Amino acid sequence: MTNAELAKYNQGRNVVQVGYASADVWRTIRQFRDILGIAPWQVCTVSDANSRHVKLYEKRIEEPFDFKCAHCQIGNMDFEVLAPVYGPNAYTQFIAEKGEGIQHPKEKFAKEDLWDVTLDAEEAGARVMLTGGVDIDRFVYLDMQQQGAAVYELGNQPDMELVCEHWPQEDVSALEAANKNRRITQIAYLTDDLRRVADMLYRALKMGPWTVATLNERNTKDFRVYGETVAEGFELKIAVCRLGDMQIEILQPMRGLQPLADHLRRRGEVVHHVKERVDPRQMERFAQDMRAKGYPPCLSGKIGEESFLCFDLTDCGLSAYVIGGPTGYISLDGLQTETWPEEN
Repeated sequence: MTNAELAKYNQGRNVVQVGYASADVWRTIRQFRDILGIAPWQVCTVSDANSRHVKLYEKRIEEPFDFKCAHCQIGNMDFEVLAPVYGPNAYTQFIAEKGEGIQHPKEKFAKEDLWDVTLDAEEAGARVMLTGGVDIDRFVYLDMQQQGAAVYELGNQPDMELVCEHWPQEDVSALEAANKNRRITQIAYLTDDLRRVADMLYRALKMGPWTVATLNERNTKDFRVYGETVAEGFELKIAVCRLGDMQIEILQPMRGLQPLADHLRRRGEVVHHVKERVDPRQMERFAQDMRAKGYPPCLSGKIGEESFLCFDLTDCGLSAYVIGGPTGYISLDGLQTETWPEEN
């Protein structure tokens, strides 16, 4: 497949969900509401009683298990929080090793295509972490953590009628209506080896072609760390590609930009953030609200015509959250770039 064919193939793909691993589902969804205005939530119990053929690293789970699963739809993105209660699961070890936060994106595939996509990913070195079904839903978790590419979920994402608890119980219809117009435009990986992660995502999931550049104080504008200008310069390798309406980004901090380096040191190679498109005229109001809640922007700046603000929410289990505009997408046009994979 040529890069042009790959880009055309990826236009029709659909990233539908981002999953957060949590030690306490109620605390996490309360943080989502109070800090980011993400609510209301449907909270369900997933267990051996309502699941089918569940395997963890290809071993059938025979003993009882239980975890909480909460969902909130924000525009084009389903936010999911997964909290183990007891028994084998795919989240306890992740929380122990990486801390609470984003564990995986999820891409929608037709049920009949799931097995072929899974086999291709396995051939590229991904491990099948979790498989099974709940009602008419089918899911596959791919473990690519050894290659720095985190966990990735495949699923048919059907509409289901599960017994769930609605939270909060008070009327939040105005918030729910406003949230229908919000748009998540980017999911970003953080790594110490950009090429390794890009290679794995390309071989396992056909992500690409990647446009790669090195950002620094000369080809960006007004980069700041906690409001202070990055006076001594910085260097950040970045790669981007598109899957449908979602931009996939890989970040490798090389020099400076301490918030990224600190995140990588604390949590290792993970999905670093989701990015929400926000009108630049509204970004300062968003930042003021976040400052009042105790979360000032840890990183901000402008790449081309795209402004962004990054908020470090790791202490409350929400990883990092980025807002940007006017498009919500990073454009590397006008910069010195390379394309990967290279074509002869």
